[in-house]
Amino acid sequence: MARSEGGTRVANGCEGRSEAAASSGGSEGPVSVVVPLYDCADYVVEAVESALAQTVPVEVIVVDDGSRDDGVARLASLRDRITVIEQPNGGVASARNTGIRAARGEWIAFLDADDLWHPHKLAVQLDAARRVEGTALIGSPGWTDAIPAELPPDPPVRRLAVRDFLWSTPVCPSATLVRRGVLESVGMFDERLRTVEDRDLWLRIAARFPTVEVASPCWHYRRRPGQATSQPAKMLAGFEVVLDKFFRDHPEHAAERARAYGYMHLDAALGFLDQGDRRRAMRSLISSLRSYPWAFDGELSTALRRPKLLLRMALGEELFARLRRARDAFPSI
Repeated sequence: MARSEGGTRVANGCEGRSEAAASSGGSEGPVSVVVPLYDCADYVVEAVESALAQTVPVEVIVVDDGSRDDGVARLASLRDRITVIEQPNGGVASARNTGIRAARGEWIAFLDADDLWHPHKLAVQLDAARRVEGTALIGSPGWTDAIPAELPPDPPVRRLAVRDFLWSTPVCPSATLVRRGVLESVGMFDERLRTVEDRDLWLRIAARFPTVEVASPCWHYRRRPGQATSQPAKMLAGFEVVLDKFFRDHPEHAAERARAYGYMHLDAALGFLDQGDRRRAMRSLISSLRSYPWAFDGELSTALRRPKLLLRMALGEELFARLRRARDAFPSI
């Protein structure tokens, strides 16, 4: 059944639940899975199927953000199990917010249309949430290799602090499970941001509520052309806006300011070098050192990140790759 709400068109499936989840009788109600979709037709069916395969009850909400391809049409065989909302293009933050407003679950999970989940992803994260009282956000590290058939038992769970989101990237959208009430308190994604909108929200949550990471390879980050992460200039511009905003709103975290901007420029340097732009990579690396010349967390592995990046630029990709293969002391940067 379809209905229109302003500029959006909503088509509802039955329950949006996997067969396994429908018979599980979970007491927490369904987890609402929000899938923003924009020109990702070749990937979205597998992504949605991985959400429907979860072992806990789910409702899956796909928000098509004005796609120019046939992604929605390819979901035809799943339409009785999901909700599809179509809207004019407003950016990924707008699409996720539309999904949040339509969600019914106590927990809301985000799944990018080009990523995949292990069937136990949500179960593992909900179990981690029960271990830390008042957990507002749960994430898991990114996994670019194939997801293992069986997840390791009893994965470690650690508390995350604001500093983890300022000078590392512990949580990506497809890794994240957020309590609905927290979004009502801190607000949703900032639709003015076209990149790094996720880090902006995670920072707002971490500044007020407990956040945790469960170290389980429960989701798969699929690389493809055109991703925002492959556009370092846009990522840098967005990251700077987010940091400026955070430190303006949270002066109590001013002690982390220099380190945060140092990490921002290091992240940009890596992105530019991956794109083959050595000049801009060097400029960003120099900016990183000027902002914060010390190791980010005091550990040797991170202390060597910038020297290894400089060596990589000096030697070139081919020679550096040979050197890295020849010596285990040079792991991937």
